[in-house]
Amino acid sequence: MPLVQVIVVASLLLSVGFIASPVLLSASMQRQASSPSGFAESLIVSFLLTLICCWPWLRAYSIAHHPERRANVIGFSVVAAVCAALMIKPISNAPAEGIGYYVVLYVLGTWVVGALVLLRKAES
Repeated sequence: MPLVQVIVVASLLLSVGFIASPVLLSASMQRQASSPSGFAESLIVSFLLTLICCWPWLRAYSIAHHPERRANVIGFSVVAAVCAALMIKPISNAPAEGIGYYVVLYVLGTWVVGALVLLRKAES
């Protein structure tokens, strides 16, 4: 696997980890996950949301083999992972109803950045 694609996969894994860890460790999720069915439900919902929200990384992975697009791919991957890392503290300190707002803000921001950076044609 080329290094650029490794960077994209690492960015996706880091971003999901940075966002999911404070969400799953929040007090409201701990109460939800206290039963086996609640824990399984939380994991399934988290997995499905990850699948729905990861289109920018799939796009980055698919265009990573184009030499003229590699800068866009690396830029998106780094920005997405750094922004996810910056969201850890706000998500951890948010009240139960505020956690979802931060997650939605991150996802929409990632989609906008992904659309602007990844869907833009390389300038020659």
